[in-house]
Amino acid sequence: MSLLMLLLLQVPFQQKQMKVDESAWAQLKPLLDQLHTQTQFAVSMKFTREDLGPITGSDDYQFRVSANKFALKPHESDKLSVYNDGEKLTRILPQAQQYQQIPAPADTVEAWLGNRSFQDQSLGFVAFMGLVFNGQDSETWRKDLLKLELAEGGPEDQVRVNLFKGGMDFFLEFTKDSPPILTKIDMPLRRYLKPSTKPRPEPRLYVDLKDWQWATPTDDSFFKATITADLRETEQFGQNQKHQPLEGELAPPFTLTDLNGQTFNPAEHKGKVIVLDFWATWCGPCRTIMPVISDLAKEYAERKDIVIYSVNVREDQAKVSTYLKQQKLELPTLLDLEGTAQTDYKAKSIPQTVIIGKDGKVIKVHVGASPSFKYELKNEIEALLAQDAL
Repeated sequence: MSLLMLLLLQVPFQQKQMKVDESAWAQLKPLLDQLHTQTQFAVSMKFTREDLGPITGSDDYQFRVSANKFALKPHESDKLSVYNDGEKLTRILPQAQQYQQIPAPADTVEAWLGNRSFQDQSLGFVAFMGLVFNGQDSETWRKDLLKLELAEGGPEDQVRVNLFKGGMDFFLEFTKDSPPILTKIDMPLRRYLKPSTKPRPEPRLYVDLKDWQWATPTDDSFFKATITADLRETEQFGQNQKHQPLEGELAPPFTLTDLNGQTFNPAEHKGKVIVLDFWATWCGPCRTIMPVISDLAKEYAERKDIVIYSVNVREDQAKVSTYLKQQKLELPTLLDLEGTAQTDYKAKSIPQTVIIGKDGKVIKVHVGASPSFKYELKNEIEALLAQDAL
């Protein structure tokens, strides 16, 4: 996993009370509407990583969209490239002499965010692309927007807003034109670092956008990938991923009580898929993925071969119940008052979501609130439910 993704996923993020400023939304909405209604456009992008150790640097790209096709092409031939020709989604990393090719996803969000290994290898900018260029209308885009406010620090002739969406706290800058033009996507990373009294650099990840061209006809060949003889196809795109602790091992047994006083022990549910999400009310990324867990719990509530629980860590019943009620979340919740299950499941950083297969072994451990979380978790659950036995 890249240094950047470790910053984003492994450190619990403390956040202030969040809200959406309606005056900021009134200025942002026309930009989102513009991006949603344009079916053909091209833009030049520069992805910059500041003070991020070995991955510090910048890369220039050309991004083009035409209906259900898109391509992200680097100026330098050895950089990551992405092609969606409407039939296949292809990702090429010449530095590793690898490519990955899958059927074109049904929607743009899945195309960008449906593969964690791709997100890691692309040093995080795919997260930005999926949050902004996702094909959603403005009202749909707003549904998981937890924070929006006007911010200082941008050019005087532009608007700068601060958002919390998709597990990320970032800034957008855009012109005051009608319609607005997006000029920068900016993520200062200091807030994701552990507190320190020592001076240290201010790491940042940002994307500058310029030379927008609307309704630009593009030959279909631009969106088709060229697979050269030196490339090999792989499922694990980029570097080999390190497995999380517990993956492949028998799930540790425990007995916890839920908010209704009923006990639960995963060892008693062999033959079922089990999803456990470790969280706390103070944890910013936890707050981001809780609606996902709640929606999945309701979706699979009638099935007999899967159980989904949130596992609150070291908080009392009154606090947990109040939080769930305020957030209008309905899902089975266990109370790990002493943190024993958290320790046994090695959940040093939260949120941590654990998927247990029908044979009682841990299949997958997700740490953090990545933008691809919803799509990965849903796909993994469906794949396990489709198996008669593991």
